[in-house]
Amino acid sequence: MKSDKLIKILNGFLRGDDEDDWIERGEIANGCIPKEIREKITAKLGEWEFYVTSERSMSDTDVERTVLFFKDHDVYLAYDGYHDSWNGSNWDDAEFYEVKPVEKTYTDWEKV
Repeated sequence: MKSDKLIKILNGFLRGDDEDDWIERGEIANGCIPKEIREKITAKLGEWEFYVTSERSMSDTDVERTVLFFKDHDVYLAYDGYHDSWNGSNWDDAEFYEVKPVEKTYTDWEKV
């Protein structure tokens, strides 16, 4: 299954028809998806893993990123929030999009 179809199905589970039943965006990002919804996602989309990949990463100092990996489809979906000095993290405008893992090397400086 391609990422656009995965996202549509996933949003259907997380953002049902009734706005009162929606899961808060921050709960999705922090892995607090209710058990019954997690089970529905697994039944429909197969095995998946949850990652918190960065909190204020070096390249995007205000981005906080969550990634879901759908094993059966070999698709990674990211969900980005940002650092908000008043609330810590803000996920109000977060939407899923496809990503791929990439290893990066960088130079850091330590006191000697």
